[in-house]
Amino acid sequence: MIKTKFLSFILASALVSPVLADRHLDAAINFVDALHPKAEKTEKLRGLIDQMFISVPQEKQNKKEQVLQLWVEKFSSRKRAEIEAGPYRDKFSETELNKMTQFVKTSFGQKVFKNLLQVMAESDKVTSTFDKSHTKELFEKMKAVMK
Repeated sequence: MIKTKFLSFILASALVSPVLADRHLDAAINFVDALHPKAEKTEKLRGLIDQMFISVPQEKQNKKEQVLQLWVEKFSSRKRAEIEAGPYRDKFSETELNKMTQFVKTSFGQKVFKNLLQVMAESDKVTSTFDKSHTKELFEKMKAVMK
């Protein structure tokens, strides 16, 4: 009896687990899509294609939109979305991802995510400069204390 219940539990877990994993992955993909909307990605690709077509002869310039569509399709594929969303799925729960998605859809959330990396880098830079400028002074004081 116990073995039967245990085996039923294992079987049910195996059947439900992929569904839960897909919901978690979908939450991560939704977050990435909110963070980097498709239109924004398409514009970045358009800029890249424009750069690539600078050296293309004039008679082939009409192929630019066709090439752009090839790139957009590849960069919009489910497989790429899964790869891009993977690190978020690994670090955050489905619930956390859903909350982050709601946040990033607000104007304040967009501002935070747009500027966060730059602000963190600038903060690290000025802090490092401050630390370096005071290291010599601190070593001198440390020597005096250690006497």
